[in-house]
Amino acid sequence: ILLFCGVLAHAQESHKEIRVDFRVNKTVIDTLFSDNATRVHEIVDYLNSISQDSTITVLEVSFCGAASPEGSYQINRRLARARLESLEALVRSQVEIPDSVITRNDSYIPWEYLIDEIKASEMPYKDEILNILTEDAHLVDYYHANTQIDERVMKLKKLDGGKVWQELNRRYFKQMRNASAVFFI
Repeated sequence: ILLFCGVLAHAQESHKEIRVDFRVNKTVIDTLFSDNATRVHEIVDYLNSISQDSTITVLEVSFCGAASPEGSYQINRRLARARLESLEALVRSQVEIPDSVITRNDSYIPWEYLIDEIKASEMPYKDEILNILTEDAHLVDYYHANTQIDERVMKLKKLDGGKVWQELNRRYFKQMRNASAVFFI
């Protein structure tokens, strides 16, 4: 499942995606948070197994970073990039990977994930939420001119006096704060 990294076309190769989660506003991989200890162990085991098998060639390793939508555009871009870099540093500390096979995608906010979750939910104001989420993204000033936020966030925060935003946060935002490594062999 390529939740946040996007769909990459690699028909003949096999791939494996491993994701780690982050606390709010954090960029350091915390093995005491979520299922990160298991996932870090899985990364190390996987990398050890492919590095010891001379018949396996790593064709691409794609690092992806994401953030939940609460903060400004600038903060979320920084968080997504730093999370990607944190996971990349972990992976590259375990195995030698040539720069030529590395790709990076700091996808900012995984809106498609949120859209899919809302579609499958019984969320109050579901149709209104989906109408907002499927609008084109437009950055607007957020408190002052040097800080922007996606206008869709502002619209979501207004639904039902903020209750919809709180429910979105409770149900979905935790899963949006992550980084993943996708290995194509």
